[in-house]
Amino acid sequence: MHSTYRRYIIAGVAIAILPFFLLPLGCETDITALPPSGKLIHSPSWVDVDKEQAESSPLHVSASVLPTTVIQFDLPVEGIVTLTIHDAQDVEVGKLLDREILEAGSYEVEFDASSLASGVYVYTLVVETLSPEGTRTGSVYTASRKMMLLK
Repeated sequence: MHSTYRRYIIAGVAIAILPFFLLPLGCETDITALPPSGKLIHSPSWVDVDKEQAESSPLHVSASVLPTTVIQFDLPVEGIVTLTIHDAQDVEVGKLLDREILEAGSYEVEFDASSLASGVYVYTLVVETLSPEGTRTGSVYTASRKMMLLK
């Protein structure tokens, strides 16, 4: 039997609708709620995709029924990287990278939210840049994004 997943295109981001998923939030997000029935209350557009396409979307949703996503980021220069997850009360609920020295390049870090309750979370990437010699430059880059966990 061929499984079909419904993938919603929201502000250019593809999201596979499975039992659990993580959704990055922002002013362009156009989903208001996901009731227990698993159907969207509001959908700007949708396409049917097969399992492989759903799993390869920019916002990865595991078909193993675990609420996981992949956080992607690029480093233009080498740096000391910390990636943390906080809940809506600003309590740290996870640390995916802890002051790891990473070379310039593209990175993907998997986040497993199976132990967390549904709600809004913030992931924060902090990068302290390093010179080509490996010394600290004093420049610090911080980026935060919201995401919603729906179970």
